[in-house]
Amino acid sequence: MAQLMQGNQSKYVPLSLDKTTILAKIPLHGDQLFEERVRNVKWTYRDGECSVERLDGLEPECADWHAKFTLYKMENKLFVNHASAGEIGTSVASMYRTGKKNAVKNVRNNYNEYSEFHAREVEAHICAAFMQKMSMLKMNGKSLCEYKEYCTETYLIFHFHDNRRPADRECINPMLYYQMIQFQSLLKGSGYLICAVILYVFQSEKVLDIVNKTAELDEKIKSPFACRADGCNKSYLSHSARVRHEIGKHKLVIARFEEINDERDHMGYYFCRCGCAFVFSTRATRNRHEKTIHHATGCEYPEMTPDAQTTHPDYIFNYHQAKLALGLFLLELAECIKEGDGERLYEVYKLALLLFKSRGHTKYAYKVLLYLAKINFLLSHEETFTLKWNRFYNHHGGKGKKSLLILGKNNE
Repeated sequence: MAQLMQGNQSKYVPLSLDKTTILAKIPLHGDQLFEERVRNVKWTYRDGECSVERLDGLEPECADWHAKFTLYKMENKLFVNHASAGEIGTSVASMYRTGKKNAVKNVRNNYNEYSEFHAREVEAHICAAFMQKMSMLKMNGKSLCEYKEYCTETYLIFHFHDNRRPADRECINPMLYYQMIQFQSLLKGSGYLICAVILYVFQSEKVLDIVNKTAELDEKIKSPFACRADGCNKSYLSHSARVRHEIGKHKLVIARFEEINDERDHMGYYFCRCGCAFVFSTRATRNRHEKTIHHATGCEYPEMTPDAQTTHPDYIFNYHQAKLALGLFLLELAECIKEGDGERLYEVYKLALLLFKSRGHTKYAYKVLLYLAKINFLLSHEETFTLKWNRFYNHHGGKGKKSLLILGKNNE
């Protein structure tokens, strides 16, 4: 590996006349193992007398194609099961029904076939989700509602077709505008249709509820917790201390565990399940209070009503929801590469880091973490710009026809 790097540096890296100074660094792309070996060789040659001997002219980088390839293998392992060939709607059944039998095989030997099928399958999920959102029964049918774009604002408004004036039409989803503003940075660069589908897939009402609760909790944590009794001006640093004051001083009980059938209140604190209405920041302190004060055991806790119990999950819906969510992410990654958009690719890698770590690809997770650290902390502004944008190759020219540097080098 050291001899290979020395040969590449002498061939491709511009040097000064005395052959001791690096004039410009050249990226050296490969898979994760190749990048790790090159990095280790550079660490070994740190004691060189000049930048040429230290092999500073080569910047190792794991090629984006290998990261995308690993994500496709991850997606295949999650959603493709050969035993489900007889279940209509699964990926394997769709492969056989559409004649894409090569895609059924492993991704390593049939990457092109699988990636092409995956793109068509995600497009089918988008169409199905959009048809349901727009109340369409057939592909060539007429929608019961329409959407329109307002100037430069990033939002969509869906309304019913009726005989009333446009200003009086009711919104199918009146919270959509607020959500689009909340997630404007996340959805930046995405089409309006994709934005609507993402909000629909991730169950917009639940997302909005989480956003509101998070914003409310963040705002209240920054300020003291004021007593909610009339005429009392006292404030406390924690919500649990405020509740203790309200109960002990004013006999004021806002909520109890028995009333709402939830072990947490609206601030996320844990209710005492023995009737005293105190709240605690952690489950451990709540359990200790119940044992020491109420002498309660696990069998003495009141049972929750059937309405509060969790229902059986809808496995079919969860399967296709997760399939569409991960599929949109992979399409976004492929689109970033086609357009040569290094800034969008940088944002995509933030989510890829979590996927790699959660699925056990620790080497790729470390590679992405190192890439993010270089951009944010380690490299200069010029080197950061090069790392972001000098990763693509366009052999034929034209918009949306770029590929990765490693593929261009392999074609040569």
